[in-house]
Amino acid sequence: MAGTIAAFHLSAYNRVLLLDSGSVGSGATGVGAGIASPILARKGNPTYRSREALDSLEQLCDVLSLPEQSSRPLIRPAFDTKQISYYQRAASNHPDLAKWIEPGDLSERFPSVRAPLGALEVFRGRVINLPTFATALTRNATTSGCELREHTSLTSWSAKGDEVVVTIRTSNGKKESNTQDESIACRRLVLALGAGYRHFEELARLNLHPIKGQTIRASCPSILRKTPNITGPGYLAFDGDSLVLGSTFTHGVFDTEPTASATQQILDLVVPIVPDVAHATSFEATAGTRVTVPGTRLPMIGPISHSSLVNIFTGLGAKGLLMGSLIGSELDRYLRDPENIPEIMRPSVRRPASG
Repeated sequence: MAGTIAAFHLSAYNRVLLLDSGSVGSGATGVGAGIASPILARKGNPTYRSREALDSLEQLCDVLSLPEQSSRPLIRPAFDTKQISYYQRAASNHPDLAKWIEPGDLSERFPSVRAPLGALEVFRGRVINLPTFATALTRNATTSGCELREHTSLTSWSAKGDEVVVTIRTSNGKKESNTQDESIACRRLVLALGAGYRHFEELARLNLHPIKGQTIRASCPSILRKTPNITGPGYLAFDGDSLVLGSTFTHGVFDTEPTASATQQILDLVVPIVPDVAHATSFEATAGTRVTVPGTRLPMIGPISHSSLVNIFTGLGAKGLLMGSLIGSELDRYLRDPENIPEIMRPSVRRPASG
């Protein structure tokens, strides 16, 4: 997500080489449902610069010629009395972003949904297929002159004077012998490595945290065709003719193998809200590891040393679709003068464990 967004925005003003160790749209980007919501699930607070982020995402989708937003609503069921209070406050304070739905009204509008305490309806939220999004970003970037190399990994870098020399490795097959190393000089390096940060000593000390998430993709039974997109402890999102159900959150884990226990955990979250999900078929589970920034839950962006030649762009986490577009639109300005980067998003190191 971060890499394709960076390539899209930077290629408008720069000569860009985009490296992907796999293929575009794979990895953690290929796992999530692609829900963009301006309201956070727990307390109903708006996300960071939520309205600007929505505007930026909508403009980007227009440029990429992605399908128009569906009329399917996005709702967040309340799960206890405290959350009712939070959500009603959100609807009162931010009527352009959300509306509270009483239980009776909810049952009438969405008979397939079980939310006896009511729910928050989130406006302007949307669901976008993330691999399609990443592919469209890349296609547009290459039209602007960006060069894409898939199955190519960054192995090292060294800042020398006013340039960075990077070493890359391209895989031409499954055998380790079918690889080719190459050194390239560049004016600036942007590290959008996701969970791959752990492989580099210079990055391992940064305040980054991996979270493994698993989702399920299933066929959509006809009985659910008029069901809204739903987010909360579990989520249900419509992606064409498929349902995407999620998600688990396993902290501190880089393993990306899906498990039967995680699949059951997801179903245990979603089925009580939408019982007819039990009629879905062709369940397929996938898992990936995304990166967050503890303490801020905002992206991390900026130089990783005193030199401004080597920068990191990561930590989009669960809000990557919404936040990525906004940060990407400001990326060129941030890289040209790191003083423009908000203090809260600049690279920071992990605090040592107490005790």
